[in-house]
Amino acid sequence: MASALLVWSSTVSLSSLLLIFFSVMGIICPMYPFAQADEALDLQGLLSFKKSISRDPMNALFDWNNKAHHCNWSGIACDSLNNVVSITFFNKQLEGVISPAIANISNLNSLDLDTNLLHGTIPPQLAECSQLAYLVLFGNNLIGRIPSSLGKLSALDYMDLGNNYLEGSIPDAIVNCTTLSVVIFSGNHFTELGGLDMAQFVDLSNNKLPGTMPAAFGGCSNLQGLDLSSNNLQGKIHVPLSGF
Repeated sequence: MASALLVWSSTVSLSSLLLIFFSVMGIICPMYPFAQADEALDLQGLLSFKKSISRDPMNALFDWNNKAHHCNWSGIACDSLNNVVSITFFNKQLEGVISPAIANISNLNSLDLDTNLLHGTIPPQLAECSQLAYLVLFGNNLIGRIPSSLGKLSALDYMDLGNNYLEGSIPDAIVNCTTLSVVIFSGNHFTELGGLDMAQFVDLSNNKLPGTMPAAFGGCSNLQGLDLSSNNLQGKIHVPLSGF
């Protein structure tokens, strides 16, 4: 193909030459002719997501192929510039892991993989999705700790990681998510609290939090709702919840 590039006429447009160049360099996958250069990273992220799914019994990804632009694929929403802004698969029985390459989708605003069979850990690369405001991984089989890198998600408003097998401490870095208003970490194996000072609604029920009631919640000026039921906590919160 390289030799073919040496033969061209002066009438060939610059945009055509650039398209050929990007195709040769592998930036645009020739099997997906609808993708333009500025959408290639989104496409790569989506294809990596699909590759990381080992089982799809409900054929949720049946139309993820080169017959249509990826903005028209099931579960995908794009903005007016064809940037992928949302990935939604609720209760589709998807099995596999969450691909770290999802970080390529730089304009992703919403990731909802609620009630599937995903396993493995939460990829720390999710923190590169700087526009992410809505993150729901509820009801999967995720293990390990919450990556502290998620504290970089400055636009995050809603985070639901409930009903998984996450463990350890909730990272202090989460306090850097200054717009975070709803936190649902119920039904895991957390044993230590981190920075949730900014949240309005916090659900930490059905974990393994030990010891006395955490005094830290007394300083949460935005707090309007708190569920710590079904833990190993004792005592009272001695400082009044200033949001009540």
